[in-house]
Amino acid sequence: MSNLLLRTLTMRSIIGFGQYSLLTVQELINMKKYKELIAMYYRLAKINFDDEVKEYLGIKHELVIPKPSKNYEMYNANIYKMVCDINEINREFSPNNKNKFAMLHEMKANAKQEIVSNCIRQNKEKSKIKNRNRNQNKY
Repeated sequence: MSNLLLRTLTMRSIIGFGQYSLLTVQELINMKKYKELIAMYYRLAKINFDDEVKEYLGIKHELVIPKPSKNYEMYNANIYKMVCDINEINREFSPNNKNKFAMLHEMKANAKQEIVSNCIRQNKEKSKIKNRNRNQNKY
């Protein structure tokens, strides 16, 4: 009799194996590693995801496979469609979004402000060093 341990991963579960062994499922999603997560589901017999993760990855209805099992054919046939669907859902700028130029302008303004504040900070540090050197030379 063989003991078969099926591991069901949630958003907060640590992967615990492979290249991303120290990361959680949520961190992989934030890094946009959808393909790797979908590959884990279809290529590894002992790895399963809970319903929330499956729904986020687009593994619904006819794409769900009974676990413990692998299904390379379904993975190869649907991987690109699933990743494109996820990217389309999470896209920040859609053609119908009227605020996209305002958001771009705001992002540029924030970046410019950060650059200016860094320059001011660096100039203050340089002047402190110059003053320190002047004071040391007097005595």
